[in-house]
Order: sequence, then C-alpha cells, then structure tokens
Amino acid sequence: MRTLSEEELLKVVKKLKQNCKYNLARKEILSKYDDDLIKVSNNNLSRELAQCYYKDLELNKDFSYDIALSILHSIDSDDNKKETLCLKGAIYKRKWEYKANIKDLYKSIEYYENAYIEYKYDDNGYGGINASYLYDVLAKELNDNNYSNILVKKADDLRTDIIESFKDEEKDKWLYHILAQAYFGNKDFKNCEETLKNSIKDFEYDDWEIFTTYKQLKLLGKLKNIDDLTCLLPLFDKDESHILELSLDKKGLALSGGGFRASFFHLGTLAKLAECDMLKDIEVLSTVSGGSIIGVLYYLKLQKLLEEKYDINITKDDYIELVHDLIDEFFEVVHSDIRNSVLWKSGILKTIKFLIPFNGYSRTNKLGELYQKRIYKKYKKYMKDLIITPKDWKDKKEIFKPRFNNWRRKNKIPILVINATNLNSGHNWQFQASKMGEPEYMSDLEINKNHRFDWVRYDNKGLQTKFKNFSIGQAVACSSAVPVLFTPIVLENLYEDYKLSISDGGVYDNQGFSGLLSEECDYIICSDASGQMDNQKSSTTTLYGTNKRTIDIQMDRSRELIFEDLKNRREKGILKGFLFTHLKEGLNSNEVKQEDTIQKFEENDDKEFQELISNVRTDLDVFSKTESYSLMYNGYELFERRIINNDINYIVDENWVFLNIKDNIKEKSKKLMDEIKLSKYQFTRRFRKWWRN
Repeated sequence: MRTLSEEELLKVVKKLKQNCKYNLARKEILSKYDDDLIKVSNNNLSRELAQCYYKDLELNKDFSYDIALSILHSIDSDDNKKETLCLKGAIYKRKWEYKANIKDLYKSIEYYENAYIEYKYDDNGYGGINASYLYDVLAKELNDNNYSNILVKKADDLRTDIIESFKDEEKDKWLYHILAQAYFGNKDFKNCEETLKNSIKDFEYDDWEIFTTYKQLKLLGKLKNIDDLTCLLPLFDKDESHILELSLDKKGLALSGGGFRASFFHLGTLAKLAECDMLKDIEVLSTVSGGSIIGVLYYLKLQKLLEEKYDINITKDDYIELVHDLIDEFFEVVHSDIRNSVLWKSGILKTIKFLIPFNGYSRTNKLGELYQKRIYKKYKKYMKDLIITPKDWKDKKEIFKPRFNNWRRKNKIPILVINATNLNSGHNWQFQASKMGEPEYMSDLEINKNHRFDWVRYDNKGLQTKFKNFSIGQAVACSSAVPVLFTPIVLENLYEDYKLSISDGGVYDNQGFSGLLSEECDYIICSDASGQMDNQKSSTTTLYGTNKRTIDIQMDRSRELIFEDLKNRREKGILKGFLFTHLKEGLNSNEVKQEDTIQKFEENDDKEFQELISNVRTDLDVFSKTESYSLMYNGYELFERRIINNDINYIVDENWVFLNIKDNIKEKSKKLMDEIKLSKYQFTRRFRKWWRN
C-alpha cells in the first residue's frame, strides 16, 4: 500500500475532522510517524493533530488538552504563528470552561490578543474577537466594579477596532461572522443582522460553523444582558425561530442502581420530569442496574415517539402519555417474576447448562434472555438498533449525531449510556447505541495504570457476529448482574487474547454520574434509589460480616466523593444545574451522645415512611401494588421538592396511578406501614407476614 505524502495526508485528516472522526484522524497522522508525537515534523500536521486531541469529546480532558498544548509548544520554525497562537488560545479557553481555573482564562486572552496584535490583518480579527469575548467573561468572573468596567471597555474597544479595520475589506465566511459578533457585542443590532444576512447570501456554511457562531453570540448576549436575539435569525431557516429560546445547557439524567426498587422510584421521577416538560431537554440518559432496566424501556418508547412525530409537533402531553404507558407496562413485567424465573424456573436443560464450567453461559445470560423476551422484544432486539433517526432528519448519507445535531431541536435525541463494570480493569464499561467499551474520559492516567479497553463499534469490519448483534437484554443484564446473586457476563475474544468479565454497573458507579460526565453534561439530574449504608448499634465481627461492611463503607465513601465533586463543580459554575434526589433525603443524621438518646421521628411528617422506603429490598422479584406505588410516589414527591427549590414551573397531572396511595402515606395507614416494614426482607417476607397475622 502506497504511503501518503504529507500534503495528501493533510487532505485526508481535514476530511475526517469535518465528520468529527478525530480518533481516525489521529491514527492517520501518528501511523506515518511510528506513533511518536515528537516525530511529527510537518507544522500543519502538528496543528491538525493538536486539534484532534483537544476537540475529541471522547478523550480525558485532564490529559488531552495538555497533550495538544505540548504538540503546539514543540513546533520549531513556525511558518504560521498566528494559527498556532489562536489554537493555544482555544485550548486554554476549553481548559477554563472545564476546570474554572482563572489562570487558564488569562492565558487564553494572552494568546488570542497576541495573535491579533502581531498578525492583525492575517488574523482577520479572529484573535481579537475571541479576546474581546473573554475580557467580558473575565469582567463578570472578577465582579470588581472598577476593574470589571476597565475590562468591559477593553472588550468594546477591541470590537470597535475590528469593525473599523475590516468593515470595508473583502470578506470570507469567517470574517462576516467576526464582524457580526463585533456589532452584536457593541449593541449595534441592525448592522449585526445585516452582516449575518450577507454571510448566508454569499457563503454556504456547515452546521457546526453556524452553531459555533450562534453559541458565541448567545453567550455574549448573556454577558451583555441582551434579551432580544432576533437579529440572529438570519442564521436559521424560517421555521427555526424557536432555537433562540433553547438553552445551551447540556442536560443529563442519571438513573441509579437498586433493582426493581430503583426502577419504580425512577418512574416517579420520570413522571415529575414529564409534568415539568423537562424530558424533552435530556441529551444523555445514563443508567445503572435497576435504572438500566427501566431506563432502556423508557428510551425505546421515546425512540418510537421521536421517529414517528416531527419535532415541531411533539408536546409535553406526549411525554406524560409515554410515562403513563411506561408505568402500566412495567408493572406487568414485574409481575412476571423475573428473578425466580431465572433462579428456580429455568428448566432442566438450562440448569444443566449453568452447571457446566467454562461454557460461557450463566444464569446472567438467562436473565438477559428474559429481559429481551419479556421487556424489550416488541421494540428492538440489538444494541445497534437503538440509534435514533428522528422523523425530520433530512441527511440520508449521515446518521443523526446527538452530540452535534441536537442544538436545533426542541425535543433532544438522548445518548443512551448503559453502565456496567469491567472486572478485568476495574473501569467503567459502557454500552451505547453504536459502540461498547471503556470511556477514556474516566481513566486517570496519572494514578490508574490498568489497561483501558478502547471502544468497539458494532459496525467494525471483522467483528464477530455475536458482538455485532449484541442484544439489548444482554447489555442490561451486564448492568444489573448484582454480585453474589448473578455472575458476570463473559465477553471472550472481543479483544484478542482477553476474556472480559462484565458485571453490575453499581460496582464502579451506582449513581450513573460517570456516563453524564463522560458526555460533558453541564446540567445534571440524578434520581438515586441505590442502597445507602445503614447505622448499626452493634456491628458484626464475623469474617463475612466485616468484609461486607467494609465494602459498604468503601461504596458509601465513593458516593460521597462523587457528590462532593459535583457540588464543587456547581459552586464554581462548571455545572449550570444539579438536581439530586435520594432515598434518605430529609432524614436526620443524629449525634449519638454517651447517654444514648436518639432523636425520635417528629409527629405529622413523612420521616418514618422515608426511613422505611429507603430500606425496601433491592431485588428483581414481584413487588406488590403498595410497594410499587409507594416507591413511585416517593420518587415523584422528592423530585417535586427539588423543583420547588429551583423555581421550575409545572402543572400537576392528577391521573398518575400512584397518587392513589398519597392519603394513606400522609395518614400513616397501619396496613401500608406494616407492608413497607416487611419490604426489606428478600426471602422471608411472606413467612413474616404470615407469622405476624
């Protein structure tokens, strides 16, 4: 095979980048230089390689940004210093957005402004317009009246200089948009609109180019307190004026593990989100274990809706109706008794198959088969079938890519992330609609030296059929293969000479945060029905009991660390929103004094019910109506509290079936409370009920 020249390689790389195939572009460049970054001698290829690192959303930003900068810093005899300076400015801007370290913001301004000062006319105002925007960002960040006013004036002066320098120049497609931003930032909306009209008339823009300009203008409008954005309408088609009202926040929903207890709790959360018309905004759905069971069913029903109705015609009522149907459908599924069908009703042939060692078939495989047959069969069969093609998607050559194409839509197409754990590496394992593997985002290369198993795409040439056609049921079974009760599912020879053991997603991250962070969500909603460590008056000293308690402590600590990290991101402004509900919300954490007095539950509140509901078993057996409705109501009611605190408007739908139990909960009905008290017992519940009666 003939080796490409550097000029030919440059064309190939640019084409791959246009389709956002940064991973392939990197491989093309590095293969020419024996996978050695230092050997890349062509300056243009070095700049392209740096872009392929910092723009790739699948990479861990803790190192990809630094690698990109190291490539740019290593360029000798730079023949396009202006371009290199602007790239450095762009990377430091991304670092600022990712970590909120103000030093990165200063660095970004420095590189952009130097590019404008040193190469003003070669730069066409690009460095200057970015520096002006970042001066406004810095002014808001510092919030110092005198100094902030100086920075704002500096930003306005830069924009004025750009306008005076380039308004009469011959314009390329980017100069038009740079001038439009300069006019907009200086609140000359008439000239902004006229410039955008001329740009669309004179040039054809790719979708990402329109989005890049619009995003910067909208963010600038927020900084400048500009509410009327109608001057930006020339960027869009006549029927797309709704885009101006859409938020730029990338919202993600995490549904935690916790067996069917979690599934029912999440149904209540979904019901409240539907009432608030927030389901249409979800761009990533990250699920774990019991959250995967219900989350995938929700996704399949949503896929049907999005592929059958035009975006403009989908309303809040469609989501409410969808969740009503989901509740009815799932209740029937639970009453088919999936757990006992696997453990005791598999039939003699299946049971014998379980007992044969090393045959690659376990009761967890059987669990996946039952999921597929009883829950997902009437929708889709394989993971690759989960790619959503919205009814109004016009591009017949390319599939709809939620990461890049969602920004125009009122009703977002979510990326589904089914979380599991790779016991071989100890890393988060994900199943998505187009691929499976370990996200690089979650691997900290400084301290974690275990192998990372790269993404495997279902359409890879040469991939075995069993992996190309990996079933939805098997993926959910991996995610919900609770240790001890279920063995891992084995993926043999997916990678050469490796036999992977894929287990319950809760082993790594039982809340599903990793799926949202790896997809760069900046507004996180989490419904957490996972088991939380209980207080013990007398802790066990047996070897088994001590080992189990130790594991519980480690998982509890891991959950706390993740929560603290997200809270810290919210305080820094990296996260635009963080809504988090969990089963022990509102319960007291009491100080136990020497005299051993513990605060009792107050009268006329729901704390006793909350304590009981938090102890409901995490199992896959049959749940009664009382148990199911109580869990759904609890998820619904807890999320309502969060929404009230965040000033989100909604109208209650009185038709939710679980609201029938509301009065019994408020009145602490003895029958209800007695049944919920017994709900924590996995195998002795019926006997205890009989004995009590």
